[in-house]
Amino acid sequence: MPIKDYYQILDLQPGADAQSIRKAFRKLAIVHHPDKQPREASYSYFQEIQQAYAVLIDPVQKEHYLQERWLEKSQGKSFDTTRDPYQLLAHFLEIEREVAQWEKHRNGTTIASFLVALFSPERIAQIQSVQENELTRQAALCAFRISASLDYATSRKLMEHISNLLKTHPDTEDAWIQDLYLKKTREQWKERKIGIIAILTIIICLFMFVMTRR
Repeated sequence: MPIKDYYQILDLQPGADAQSIRKAFRKLAIVHHPDKQPREASYSYFQEIQQAYAVLIDPVQKEHYLQERWLEKSQGKSFDTTRDPYQLLAHFLEIEREVAQWEKHRNGTTIASFLVALFSPERIAQIQSVQENELTRQAALCAFRISASLDYATSRKLMEHISNLLKTHPDTEDAWIQDLYLKKTREQWKERKIGIIAILTIIICLFMFVMTRR
């Protein structure tokens, strides 16, 4: 049986320091605490979060875990990163709240890479595996709402990435396409406006130059 990928459970990169581990644990514990997510699956995931934290924060347990992790990886084995589909949706919703607070000037390429990893094919497949229309609809809507704060190129990349999920929810797909059209129109107008202002500035400067020569 493959070992748990504690780094992925806590949404951390391998090699994260103790401060990052504590911060990730606190954030996930608040969201997935049984008092806030009164589902049996959520309680099970909360226990996984606690277990991941306990191992990664303790130097001795962490060292032993890293040795096992390295051995599994060297043998070409995959880690057990299974999550309940409802837990995944809760995770998507939490990320949605974070993205809404991101600064507009954040690098689009970095954001795109993060969101593509967030809505990975494996996670989308887990969401779709329960064959529950409302669950997949909420996941599609969550991705669409996240795209609202993105620029045209990043939003389009995310939409293309989860196209299989959107095919089952044409209303959300149509709304996303319309939003992309509006984003592209606004960005094109913004680019043209800069050019128009530049041309008008040159004309005014030339006019003032001619007037002063008289």
